[in-house]
Amino acid sequence: KNPFKDYYLWLKGEIYDVQALSDTLESADKLRKTIDKLESKQKSTEAKLDKLNSKKMSFQTLFQKDSTKEESKKTCIEQIAKYKEDIEIYQKLTNICEKHVAREVIPKFKEEKTEIYYKMIQLISVGEIHN
Repeated sequence: KNPFKDYYLWLKGEIYDVQALSDTLESADKLRKTIDKLESKQKSTEAKLDKLNSKKMSFQTLFQKDSTKEESKKTCIEQIAKYKEDIEIYQKLTNICEKHVAREVIPKFKEEKTEIYYKMIQLISVGEIHN
């Protein structure tokens, strides 16, 4: 029996485990980026609402009727409320994910991998002694 085949399969499994942990951390980063995008959209919508409320004329609002401007204001207010709600939900989700990863996933991963590494080193040592 070729011991290098066993080592190869073990290392391949370890690579998959590390990749899974890396994917978990990347997902948390994606959640943070989503929050940043929503905050950016919220700020731009708030700026648009401020322009509408200040009654400054822009090329876009120059030819609009007052009723259309009021609808635009109402739409902006609704969008801002939706963005705030979405940001709050994503922040809660991000906090839950980060706490779970920090408190459970990483310590368990570290503990399991340390134990497996010691066993593999023992197996490699025994294999080398017998060769």
